[in-house]
Amino acid sequence: MKNKILLIMIIILLCGCSKNDLNTIEDVIFTYDNLKLNTEISQINHPFGYSWITNNKGMVEIGSEITMRKATVYGADCVGCYSNKDSSASTSAQILLSVNQVRQSNGKWLDGITYDGYYIVAMDSAIPLCTTIKITDHGYVGAGIQADQPFMAIVLDRGSLISGNAIDLFSGSEANSKVKVLSNTNTKVEIIEFNDLKSNSFDQKYCEVN
Repeated sequence: MKNKILLIMIIILLCGCSKNDLNTIEDVIFTYDNLKLNTEISQINHPFGYSWITNNKGMVEIGSEITMRKATVYGADCVGCYSNKDSSASTSAQILLSVNQVRQSNGKWLDGITYDGYYIVAMDSAIPLCTTIKITDHGYVGAGIQADQPFMAIVLDRGSLISGNAIDLFSGSEANSKVKVLSNTNTKVEIIEFNDLKSNSFDQKYCEVN
């Protein structure tokens, strides 16, 4: 409080303001403090300071809804994606997939683009790996997904261009994508559950979905 009073007095002396301007100056300082607080909350939530749609504590939690500024698709054959000798690729969660199959939590490969029934997405590191989400108001179409019809997904990947409010849906192959994007704005993501990333007896990573 003493620091604020001192700051107000300094401002009055420097700008030649009268005492009648005191309330206005206090309002400005109060507004600045709140903006600073909100910025700090955002930066705690995300190191790059992106503004997520979160609860009033400034945290991403179960039930939080995020509006995506960008919604895209990617494939196991994407430029820069790590490829194994068997042509499979590894997600950031170390879940193996290919253009036609995904290794499930039980260690078996399954045709398609889903993991334990969930579509696979890459999101910003503010959303933990293995988080399950519900996607609505989207423009994705194909592989069982209908435009604007809600579907469930799991965060298994990151991406150098996937930061802040962006989502990238795994579509098998970029050369022959199983999913198209009719619209990439206003997509909504709801946080459903935070799940654990574990290793089985073969040292294979898997998400233990609750």
